[in-house]
Amino acid sequence: MSKDLEAEKKRLLNDEMFEAVTKLKKEGKIRFLALFSRPNNMEELLMTAVNAGHFDVIQPSFNS
Repeated sequence: MSKDLEAEKKRLLNDEMFEAVTKLKKEGKIRFLALFSRPNNMEELLMTAVNAGHFDVIQPSFNS
């Protein structure tokens, strides 16, 4: 796995972000957590996001 891919996965699965999102959802300040992808390693990152189960919306990029 490339260093860039590993860094992107770490950023994507940041526990502090998920904790903050959970808190904001409970407070009614946000309703959804969305991910919008870019072309680099898109398939693997999107599957990582799907398997994480934290994202309400995942939108892949169709044009690069």
